[in-house]
Amino acid sequence: MGIRIKQADETKEVIGPPKSVSFDPAGKLTRAGEGFAQKHGIPIEKLSIVETPKGEYLAAQQVIPGRSAKEILEEVLPLAVKEIPWPRGMYWTGAAGLHFIRPIRWVVALLGGKVLRIPLGDATAGKFSAGHRFLGKPRIPISGAKDFVQKLRAGFVLVRAEERRKKIETELRQLAAARVCGYMKTRT
Repeated sequence: MGIRIKQADETKEVIGPPKSVSFDPAGKLTRAGEGFAQKHGIPIEKLSIVETPKGEYLAAQQVIPGRSAKEILEEVLPLAVKEIPWPRGMYWTGAAGLHFIRPIRWVVALLGGKVLRIPLGDATAGKFSAGHRFLGKPRIPISGAKDFVQKLRAGFVLVRAEERRKKIETELRQLAAARVCGYMKTRT
């Protein structure tokens, strides 16, 4: 689906104390300079002097490693579900638990075919969904975004709202036509 597996690393310049405070008269790094390097996790040999409008300052290039999509999704998805506004949500796992419109019985959350660790209420993400409760199978294995719509359709679940709407409209027309035909037969 076009999700990057990892964020790009970010490099930013960090400006520290003035050069006059960072070095003693002999040119040795002072406690202020060492503290700046330590605070930002930068080796002393990576420090440099930059010219700013205020004068010369100690500086360093700090590399902030990008986070993995897995890490970000495992953090963000449970929060996103909790923030969905419902007119009448309920607590399904106690007052301190998840507040949601219906009980969450299962969650499918995959990235690259691997299950993400996403807890929602009493459910933890896995790779199985369920078919229609009367017509479908109770466990349908999902391997990714490319197959879940077809697999659930085979289990009598229509994922796409537009497809559900069309099916309902078609069935309503058929029922109405049968009703009209039945009515017309009784009138003749």
